[in-house]
Amino acid sequence: MSTSVRVRFRDYLKPGRDANGSPVQNKEMVVGRLVVTSFNGGGEGLTPSDMGLENFDYLQLSVEDGVGSKSGEPRTATFSHTAQEFYVFQSNSTALTSAKDWNVNFVAVGNSLRAPQFL
Repeated sequence: MSTSVRVRFRDYLKPGRDANGSPVQNKEMVVGRLVVTSFNGGGEGLTPSDMGLENFDYLQLSVEDGVGSKSGEPRTATFSHTAQEFYVFQSNSTALTSAKDWNVNFVAVGNSLRAPQFL
């Protein structure tokens, strides 16, 4: 398994709330790419700290090469919060397990691990 997180953009957001509804100052949005050079036979580990976050309030994943073959089978990426892993599927049914390189773009929002920036 080999996955690297390449952050392209990060910015603090206006104050928000944590999972308990308490106000927090350290909301952050992170945009980037997950570069997978080999799969471990299923999901690839991904934690919020890999992106500099304490938690995921929102995580969107999209496969950079979204069409799987000449027949136009779509590729999708999804995340399991319980397992802390993401999966890439072809035709929404089969998890891809080949050693081919995959790029998965992401947008994540959560509490920053960095010191809060008071706005």
